[in-house]
Parts: sequence; structure tokens; C-alpha cells
Amino acid sequence: MQILSRGNGGTREALTKQKLNELSVIFPETLGEQARIATALSDIDELISTLQKLIEKKRNIKQGTMQNWLSGRIRLSEFKEPWIEKTLNEI
Repeated sequence: MQILSRGNGGTREALTKQKLNELSVIFPETLGEQARIATALSDIDELISTLQKLIEKKRNIKQGTMQNWLSGRIRLSEFKEPWIEKTLNEI
């Protein structure tokens, strides 16, 4: 918000070096805390990546299962009678 409020100009905002120098920022004072924050954020990124891969794997398993069930190659255990074949017009 500080950047938006300090810009000036018409269609394109101009942000000068002087205005940037006037911005206040907060950050952890010690490098140790900064490093721990960076590590925690990296760990979260890794977790998200792992979860995305797991979701993709589950999606692929679902796709394969659907193909097997909907083609009749694999049947649910409680259903024994054979599938019937009809044209769309008959249905």
C-alpha cells in the first residue's frame, strides 16, 4: 500500500528512488530468525509440491479405475450378471 500511495503520475505511476528510500519495511533483526523463516517457507513449498504429486497420482489411479469399470474389464464383486449391449437408439 505504501508503494501505491507514494506513486505519482497519470496512467502510469512513477516511483522514484527517493520515494523508495522513504518506504519503511519490517523484517526480523537477526539472520538466525530470517534463516528459520526461509527454511519454514521452503519446507511448506516442499510439502505443497509433495501433495500436488500425491493428488496427481490419485487422479491417475481414479482414471485407470474408471476405465476398467466403465469398459467392463473389471467388475464390482457384488455384480455377476453379464453386461448387455444396445445401440444408443435402443436406450
